[in-house]
Amino acid sequence: MADISRWSLWYDHSSMGPWGWVITVPNEHGFYITSFLSTILTIAGASAWNIISLLIHAHMARGGPTTDIFGLQQQVSLRNSPSGFRSALDAISLFIAWRHTPGYKRGRRTLMVALPGVLIWGAFFAASLLTSMVANEATDRAIVRAKPDRCGFVVNRPNDQAIGDPADQDEFHDLLTEKWTNDTVEARAYALSMRDATRTAPLKSIFMKPKLEYKLETNVPCALPNSTYCLNESNATISLTSERLDSHLHLGINAPPSDRIALQHKATCSVVENEYFVTASERYISFRLGPTGLPNSTAPTYRFPIGHWNQTMGYQIDVTYGLAGSTDEGLWHPVEGIARTDADQGIIFLSQNGVRYPTPVKDLLFRADLPSGGGYYEGNVWVNTLVCAEQYRWCKASDASAGCTEWGGAAAWARDATDQKKALGLNAAQRATAARISFDPRSSISIMDSVVGMNTAALFANSKARFNVQSSGLDDNQWHLEVAGWFETALADYQATTDEYVRKSSNLDVLKVLSPFDDVDELITRRGFTHDMIATLQSQCNNQLIDDAAHIQNFSMVGVIIIIGVSVLLVLTSFWFVEILDWLSDLRHRYENSRTKVARQADEKLHLLRYTIEGTSDVPKHWRIARWTGVPVLIAPNGNDELTRQDCTMQRPTMKGDDELARYHKGTEEFQHAANSESSAMLNQYTSQVTYIGK
Repeated sequence: MADISRWSLWYDHSSMGPWGWVITVPNEHGFYITSFLSTILTIAGASAWNIISLLIHAHMARGGPTTDIFGLQQQVSLRNSPSGFRSALDAISLFIAWRHTPGYKRGRRTLMVALPGVLIWGAFFAASLLTSMVANEATDRAIVRAKPDRCGFVVNRPNDQAIGDPADQDEFHDLLTEKWTNDTVEARAYALSMRDATRTAPLKSIFMKPKLEYKLETNVPCALPNSTYCLNESNATISLTSERLDSHLHLGINAPPSDRIALQHKATCSVVENEYFVTASERYISFRLGPTGLPNSTAPTYRFPIGHWNQTMGYQIDVTYGLAGSTDEGLWHPVEGIARTDADQGIIFLSQNGVRYPTPVKDLLFRADLPSGGGYYEGNVWVNTLVCAEQYRWCKASDASAGCTEWGGAAAWARDATDQKKALGLNAAQRATAARISFDPRSSISIMDSVVGMNTAALFANSKARFNVQSSGLDDNQWHLEVAGWFETALADYQATTDEYVRKSSNLDVLKVLSPFDDVDELITRRGFTHDMIATLQSQCNNQLIDDAAHIQNFSMVGVIIIIGVSVLLVLTSFWFVEILDWLSDLRHRYENSRTKVARQADEKLHLLRYTIEGTSDVPKHWRIARWTGVPVLIAPNGNDELTRQDCTMQRPTMKGDDELARYHKGTEEFQHAANSESSAMLNQYTSQVTYIGK
């Protein structure tokens, strides 16, 4: 998992330029940041509308008819509306209220207010909802750097021991073999979970790309040099080729495009014609496709014990494999006509034993159309044989049209990773990445691993056999499905192995890990690395990307800066915008009052209240405009600031001329007369000011 104990700033090379900078925070902090960004955008939206409304107000005050009451009401609404949406509603309400009276282009003037109001409100409302564009949601993916834990390569010797005696070597080799088996089981389970899975599937992937894709082709040429050894039937040979697996995009090794490498894995499998290689005796059927062990041995590749066969036994699988051109003991050494120098090869012997089917099976590897009584069918032969050839190659990840190395076995593939003279011209970072992926050719990832590590559990067909022997039936292309499952397991193993370089599970504590920090000498002298590759290996300990949405959230640093910067700019501009407009008006009119400047002050809600107070007071009041805030404040008649409590109190004004709406009841005629007088006085005062300015 990622380091969830602290915030971190890092660069994700999946993005270009400054957009690659990422802020990673624990989930509980991420929720606060998302809420903060949404809130500040809401404030910015109100500020943006304040700026736009002041501009529209200035336009109306400058160009509109000075005695147009509809226009005056629009200006007052604009000057005091808290949001664009509210201004749009007010504008529409005014238009509806005045629709049966003569007027001056009210539709256009209404649209001038309503349209910008709705657009500004809608834009910032959408922006506040989309703040997650700079963050990942908890339900989505969160690509982060894995927290290193014993970074390095696992090797088959005990921890904190340089070499170890032979007994220790054997013991720990067994332990490492067990680890590989467990890795295969986990990769198989992961591959099955990703089969036809969607992003809404319950199981989420921790890897950069949840599922690695491949291409399956049927009716391809025989996988063996001597094609007569392959079964001469349709679909007897298939080929599976992975997509170009980018070290960054697919395997999560965080690096810029110039330092990435791509690999491809290809497997070609053919069902073999047994008659060329089988000899039988009373007790055994021997298959002679090349010895396993000593290269010059005359022992058969595999012997099937006829005498041990019984109808209660289910599927049985035996596997052996060899590396291209290898003479190592313990490996398979194919005979001429089968052996290839450009591919590693594996051979699978499948016996169906007593498995019975309700209908004939036409699949070439599981063929069973021999009646066995009771309406069931059983296999035609004791054992069927499948040979697979596997190849690997490197490609330049930065250019899809760039060339690749030649297809070859795992050993040649590993040599190509560190060879500085190859045609691809890889730089040190690319060679280090390639060498990391192909670290040990003897433990290279192969479809044979699925079968070796899981035996019959690697067969989908086995899950259809009740009590091991009663099958519900198989597809006509069953063996294609089986090989595809093994190939998917191998691809999942690439993902897990790449991640394991950075962090190890606790059950590997007893195994030696070659650290790029502490074991540089061994990596260079015994493992084929060069000095210029070590820095990349060290850097990669802190640059393995995984998905950890359960614990962390990512935020785009640039996105956060833009949101905060734009919001602060809008808020500050909005706060000072009246002063800015007044200053521009002063410059234009040589510091004489302009119509727009007076209107901005006159239409503000507190100044409207001042007019109302003046209209309802029998005693003239004196006012000053507070600095910075523009708020009208009473002053004493003699010009000082000493006011009595009585000076600052008055009868609450009544502005509404309808008895049903008035808060403070009077006689109908008295109230109506007073309200009309007050409203007329206020309007006459404001109109006289504006008319005077306009002359």
